[in-house]
Amino acid sequence: MSWIWSIAHSAWLGLVLCLLLGLIGNIVQGVKGNEWAWQNRRWESIQQFKDTQRVWVIWGLILIGISIVIWIIAAVVGGAAAISANQ
Repeated sequence: MSWIWSIAHSAWLGLVLCLLLGLIGNIVQGVKGNEWAWQNRRWESIQQFKDTQRVWVIWGLILIGISIVIWIIAAVVGGAAAISANQ
């Protein structure tokens, strides 16, 4: 999701970092992201900026939750398939 955030906020350095450096780039973007977003877009107010970033955080947490559920389902299904294949 960090690459989508980078495009939406015109944070091109963040886009390059997350694509080239993976996890390290995402960590840097997490630390510097709000600063880049504030600098790279015109905001009507500080409150609009904070509200926009809050929406991004909520969607990020939702996607993390969905990813965890999918990984758990994949592990259970994969484990069950491996057990039945060995019997």
